[in-house]
Amino acid sequence: MVGPPGFCIYSPTPGTLLGWASSSLEPPPSITEVFLRKQVEVLTVVSTAWEGELCQAREDRDVAWAEKEALEQVWNTLVRVATERAPEVRGLQERLMQWEVQPTVGVEDLGNGAGGWFTGGGAGGSAAEGGLAGQ
Repeated sequence: MVGPPGFCIYSPTPGTLLGWASSSLEPPPSITEVFLRKQVEVLTVVSTAWEGELCQAREDRDVAWAEKEALEQVWNTLVRVATERAPEVRGLQERLMQWEVQPTVGVEDLGNGAGGWFTGGGAGGSAAEGGLAGQ
């Protein structure tokens, strides 16, 4: 009886076993058992791959969470600063609006007798009279 270990020699008559070529007392694995072992092997490999992908996804999630937290902190700081400066901005806006409403007196107006104060024409008098005509 020659053959690989676990090799069984069958007789030409179906169902009649002549003997075992191996010194092992275990019968060779059935086709179902070999199939199931292969399936377990494949599933183990797939499971290991999925576990790696799951770990990577968890790491990515943790990084995204940390970035989200950092952005929320920056946002909260910006909101706080904007809230603190809002009254100052309102005051500046009011002052700007007042400046836009008030008539502006340019330098040229001052030099050519705005109101007559520099040319002696103020309040109806000359510069020698102090700008007070008829007093």
